Amino acid sequence: MRDSRPGQDRGHRDDRAGSRGRLHHDDRTGSRGRLHHDDRTGSRGRLRHDDRAVSVTVGYVLTLAIASLLLSGLFIAGGSFVDTERERAAQGQLSVIGERLAADLMTVDRLAGTAESPANLTVDRPVTLPPRVSGAGYRITVTTTGAEGTEGTIRLESDRTDAIVEVPFRTRSDTEIRNATVTGGDLRIRWDPTAGADGAVVVSES
Repeated sequence: MRDSRPGQDRGHRDDRAGSRGRLHHDDRTGSRGRLHHDDRTGSRGRLRHDDRAVSVTVGYVLTLAIASLLLSGLFIAGGSFVDTERERAAQGQLSVIGERLAADLMTVDRLAGTAESPANLTVDRPVTLPPRVSGAGYRITVTTTGAEGTEGTIRLESDRTDAIVEVPFRTRSDTEIRNATVTGGDLRIRWDPTAGADGAVVVSES
């Protein structure tokens, strides 16, 4: 009678060898799967990190652009505000100067008109005016209008700003006031008996 154990031993060895082969194959397959999964996971993580870096850079650039626009707007608005305030200040100062000059003109006109002998009259009135308004020079133009020259206008204009002021005045019908354009500052208002037919009031720089 043959012993069946040798055949059984071979069967056990084959089963164990097959199991080891399958285990080794499964291990390699699993390792490859894990490596592939890890590679994909790492790549996605790096991509997400890169996206965050790009987002931070874009946000920084946008912030700088917005800040630059805001600063530009503030500078423009501030410059316009300063120019407007300077023009208003100049207009106020020119108005005061014009009113004072008109009063002095009418004073000399009244003295000349009431004098018994205008040909022998001497009037020389100094007028002290500021040479600049709001940091800029200005011009004064005296112009008479009306049929007999009894109405006139003193126009004051800043050299730097757009400030322009016109102050009206009235004179006697028998007194002439010469048209004149002078630079702002100290002036003289005098009666000149040799000017015109019967003399005239003359405005000149000191």
